[in-house]
Formats: sequence, C-alpha cells, structure tokens
Amino acid sequence: MAMVEAILKPDSPYRRHGFATRWSATQELAWMDNGGGDEAVWPGVLDAVLDVYELRPLTPEIVTALNPGVTLCQLQETISAIGYPTKDAGRVA
Repeated sequence: MAMVEAILKPDSPYRRHGFATRWSATQELAWMDNGGGDEAVWPGVLDAVLDVYELRPLTPEIVTALNPGVTLCQLQETISAIGYPTKDAGRVA
C-alpha cells in the first residue's frame, strides 16, 4: 500500500501508509495512519492496485492507471526508499 499511495500522492506529506526496508539494521517497518478514507476509485485502479499488492514490477501503465500525473521515472527515488521490487532485482512476478 505504501507504493500505491506514493504513486497517488507523490508530493504529499499526508500519506497514510509507509514502509521502510532499512528502518534498522535488523528490522523493517510498515505503518498506517488511520484516516477518513474518502478517496474515489476510478476505472483501472483496482487492477493496478492488485499488481502492486502482488509485488509485480511497476510499469508506466500501472503508474498511469493509478495517477496519470506521475511517471515511473519520477518515482525512482521513492521506489528505492520503499524497497519495492524491480525487474533488475530479479523479483519478477
């Protein structure tokens, strides 16, 4: 969910989900800030969310389905910080 939210709200300081693969030397940290949840869902989003949930490598099509205003290139730093799998890492679903 942290990756989905980073795509939907790339510059928002108010993200509700986060994940840090390097929180400490031995632990990862996942977090959720419980909010009102009044976001809308539009066509194509559910398939894209499933792709992210199943840890499939991101494609421009998945990113565009979630947020047409963001590109995959713009997310590279966030993808790395979250530790989301990439094709280069050999974790292709």
